[in-house]
Amino acid sequence: MLTSLAFVLLLLGDPASGPAVGDKLKDVKVKAIFGGDEGKETNLLERNKKGPAVIIFVHKLSRPTFRLLKELDKAAAANDKLNATFVWLTDDVNKTEEFLKTAKNSLAFQTPVAVGLDGLAGPNGYGLNDRVDVTIVLARDGVVTSNFAFVGPNETSAPKVVAAMGELTKQGK
Repeated sequence: MLTSLAFVLLLLGDPASGPAVGDKLKDVKVKAIFGGDEGKETNLLERNKKGPAVIIFVHKLSRPTFRLLKELDKAAAANDKLNATFVWLTDDVNKTEEFLKTAKNSLAFQTPVAVGLDGLAGPNGYGLNDRVDVTIVLARDGVVTSNFAFVGPNETSAPKVVAAMGELTKQGK
């Protein structure tokens, strides 16, 4: 039975999550944890209105998901034209902030890390799916150019996202 369910899920692929290509970004209220503006509440939309941006919504963290995040972090750090942010979704901002501060050295991200202030559902109007582990939204000048959602991701999920990040910074030159 479980083998059949796993096979069906494999055939169905990852479910949709996040805004569609062509949608305008909406407010993303966060509290910065590390990577700049530590402790401050801010709206990522203000930083992402101009130029290329990627918002990586972390719904659930596991070791395999962490391997994907490390690959995305490396790609974002190597691309100085890209404004990238990891946003942890949570119902308990204080507990998640404490976890992230404790895990800072283990995570070793170069990309800024923040906690979402809109609960597990994420920002209003984003349509994030709580069944996925990670939702990645790429945008240029505040308009979504691509979107990726993964259930059970790992580093093998990274190449197509990294390629889209590279293409995003090539656009508009």
